[in-house]
Amino acid sequence: MLHFQIFRTLNNKCESEWKKLEKQSYYNFFQSYNYIKEIIDNNNKKNIYIIIIYNKNEAIALFPLEVKKYFIFKILQWIGTKKSDYCNPIISNNFYNNIDKKIFLTLWKDILNKIDNFDLYYFNNQLIKIEESENPFVKFFDAKIFSKIFQIQLPETFDKYKRKIKEKDKKYFYEIHRTLIKLDNLKKIYPVEFYANKLNSKDLKLKNLVKDKIQQLKNENKKSNLDQDFIKIYENLSILNNDNYFITQLKIDGKIVAECFGIIYKDTFYYFIPLLLPNEYSNFKIGKILILKIIEWCIYKKLKKFDFGLGSESYKKYFSNISIPMYRHNDYRGIKGFFLFIFLRLFFFFKL
Repeated sequence: MLHFQIFRTLNNKCESEWKKLEKQSYYNFFQSYNYIKEIIDNNNKKNIYIIIIYNKNEAIALFPLEVKKYFIFKILQWIGTKKSDYCNPIISNNFYNNIDKKIFLTLWKDILNKIDNFDLYYFNNQLIKIEESENPFVKFFDAKIFSKIFQIQLPETFDKYKRKIKEKDKKYFYEIHRTLIKLDNLKKIYPVEFYANKLNSKDLKLKNLVKDKIQQLKNENKKSNLDQDFIKIYENLSILNNDNYFITQLKIDGKIVAECFGIIYKDTFYYFIPLLLPNEYSNFKIGKILILKIIEWCIYKKLKKFDFGLGSESYKKYFSNISIPMYRHNDYRGIKGFFLFIFLRLFFFFKL
């Protein structure tokens, strides 16, 4: 028999059920217990709703949600929406053995009736698939595509990766080939070094990278969700396990010219915060050289996937062999929520 429980705090039972579910479920880094706990603790989040769905006594899904106030509106959303590339549920391996659309929608209606203090729920950054499982918030709802992401299914060797790109699109392969020629030409003039260092909370690598990235985005008149909380979250996570967090750097003649903060989780590398520093080597495609060096490093480490994260920038498609649509879904409750719902529909319509 299906039923659910709502946890308003990360108590011992919630933690135990969550970590147990992680061992037999489909999810990504941004829904892992340790990450969500850091988001909650560092932002002092109190209005949280951790929904766990059970089949008899077995947890088969978990939805980490919060109600957040924006001006006069209360929005139900995924915990960590602004700081996370992907916002999805955790789905057990046998979830769809017990759930169909009718059952899920009835269950969801019952869940919402227990969360009565919101005007609209807004579920952004939804993947159509969570690893090998379909996302029920895309599968069963009228979710809208708003962007796409790029990923690489990594083969066993770097040469095989290049061949796969060539088979996919010769134009894309030419871009990679030209970048490698630039790298060879660069090596003839300067020493070129690539480093991948585990994040150490005692040094300033992440602080400096984030500071420079914030300034770069500011110079480009782009918004940023990076802040001191972001740094603290990942420094704390690195203390728990620094095997998951890396600063990769490209040096030319001893000078750092490009770097990236990345995450390794469940055989996937998340290309999270790239930074191209001001330098005199821009003609050599420095940013693309760093990407190729990271891809080569990921293959060496026998990772299965390279994830470019949010953003459909054109350069990402040259290196990828998979593109995945991103969805959002929202619905309202009450008259105040209805007006916000209509406003958002119009806003996204004209934005597109």
